[in-house]
Amino acid sequence: MSDTESTNPHPPVTANRLRVEVAPAGGVLVIAPHGEIDFQSVAPLEHALTAQDPAAHLVVDMRGVTFMDSSGINVLLAAYQTLTKKGGRLSLAAPTSSVLHTLRIVGVDTLLDCHPSLDSALNS
Repeated sequence: MSDTESTNPHPPVTANRLRVEVAPAGGVLVIAPHGEIDFQSVAPLEHALTAQDPAAHLVVDMRGVTFMDSSGINVLLAAYQTLTKKGGRLSLAAPTSSVLHTLRIVGVDTLLDCHPSLDSALNS
């Protein structure tokens, strides 16, 4: 996904050290954060997740996330709860090794579908 795609109805949102792009991909909405997710920068990710149809299948493409603290985990868990209550789904794609380590420490990887690639998440 690129900032320059003129067909993207969802322009990227940036705050502090985090940029978030949202784009459809084969009936699934892909939310792609880039940068660090922490207390000061989590708002664009939270907005992107909560602005979507709660019955949708959302994939968070984590390839561009270089750091994530408990603020990011809390936002992902809140989105997961909202989506599953309304029949939606939340999947994570391609988390970096440091982010995956954080997810595993708190057990989020057992709750959310974590896929090794974006293609895998889109085809699940």
